[in-house]
Amino acid sequence: MDYLKEASWLKENIDCVRAVDATFFEYGETPKAIGLFKEAHIKGAVFYDIDTVTNPAEDYYHMMPTEEVFDKYMRSRGFSIDDTFVLYDNSSRFTASCRAFWVFKSMGIKKVYVLQGGLDAWKAVQGEIETGDEKAYKKSEFKSTYDDSAYARLEDVKKAMADSTVIVDTRKDERFFGDVQEPRPAKRLGHIPGAKCIIIPDVASKGYFKSVDEIKKVFEAKGVNLDKDEIIFSCGSAMTAPVVYFAALLAGANPSSLRVYDRSWQEWGNTDGCPVEGRPVA
Repeated sequence: MDYLKEASWLKENIDCVRAVDATFFEYGETPKAIGLFKEAHIKGAVFYDIDTVTNPAEDYYHMMPTEEVFDKYMRSRGFSIDDTFVLYDNSSRFTASCRAFWVFKSMGIKKVYVLQGGLDAWKAVQGEIETGDEKAYKKSEFKSTYDDSAYARLEDVKKAMADSTVIVDTRKDERFFGDVQEPRPAKRLGHIPGAKCIIIPDVASKGYFKSVDEIKKVFEAKGVNLDKDEIIFSCGSAMTAPVVYFAALLAGANPSSLRVYDRSWQEWGNTDGCPVEGRPVA
């Protein structure tokens, strides 16, 4: 299925799609992302703030939003559930647009895509750039329908350890093996026992996803069968996990077999009784 759009396609269809800038750097750096949006954004784009469109009852950073919070944001931008959305990053990473994709899909939006190459790709095809604040939109009656089938909880991960479900951890080696402290401090370091480590540079480079064949080979090399395996993707705070989740979709995995562990190491590394593995002893 087509989940990725090229900038040339967007340029041809810009007047009938809704462009969404989901740029994110780190927690608390929303002003930096908004500043970049004001400097340059795709024609008609709006800004999606992962830090505020969240679940206020959660103890963890930027979690899956409630329907109430998500709908409030979508209504304020005049969105319809039937709109076509193209999500993008104004950075060399896909973390924000892919996380937003996962959220939008979970909220029942059917026509949502990620822009290959982000804002740089748009500029490369000489797409129209706007500056300043978002345009004002007439509020809509947007109503989401949340589906948690792509959402994994701690209990799901524990169950996965006992069956054939594959856990893919998308943190870099030094965090995967517990050699360094987490950006969001954890009591215990390392990874979920049995997890496979697949990181963003394995599936994407300089803001562009690799080819389907290249992505398939990455998963195969790690012993992951995209045609058969149930997979749970984890990381530190579910920012990089959705990127590798998205890559699996591009490579043809069945969406119903893929889930993202939203609380990820924020929860697992700080919950007593959750087993942890570190670097193998030589």
